[in-house]
Amino acid sequence: MSTLDSLVRYSVKSVMQLPLGDTVSEVMPLSEAMAVLFPDIHGFSGTIEIELTHIDQGVQVSTTIVAHGVMPCSRCTQGSEVQVDQTYNLTYSREKDVGDDLISPRDTIDLTQQCIDTVVPAIPDHVLCKEDCAGLCSACGVNLNDRPDHFTTHPEHHHADQSLGNSIRMK
Repeated sequence: MSTLDSLVRYSVKSVMQLPLGDTVSEVMPLSEAMAVLFPDIHGFSGTIEIELTHIDQGVQVSTTIVAHGVMPCSRCTQGSEVQVDQTYNLTYSREKDVGDDLISPRDTIDLTQQCIDTVVPAIPDHVLCKEDCAGLCSACGVNLNDRPDHFTTHPEHHHADQSLGNSIRMK
């Protein structure tokens, strides 16, 4: 049916031979290259579902990316699950000015950049392991989620955290 030559390069030759309106679907695992593109997400895995429809001007492509991985919590650095579920639609044509992009002379379309452009904004800048994550003690680095009594046993750390907070608020 198709060949996957790169991260997401897809041969549309067979789709272009279908009757107008016919659709071909395929679900593929995310390539290991995605781990290279997103090194901060550990164990990044998932699927790319591609639906190609032969249209008069070329090929209508609907792509859904469903992926997950683990990123460090922004407060305590513990691993936190990250989910991505994004869909985009593009039209590919052999003629300039007709679609979003051109079909190559070899009848392939490369969805790599569109996948990257879809996934990157869906990855959160700041991840929390839980909404009320207490973070790390700024004086000694202990995870305050594991040691909620830390400031009662080490009051000097609480004062260090308060003065740090005051200096941040003053700026």
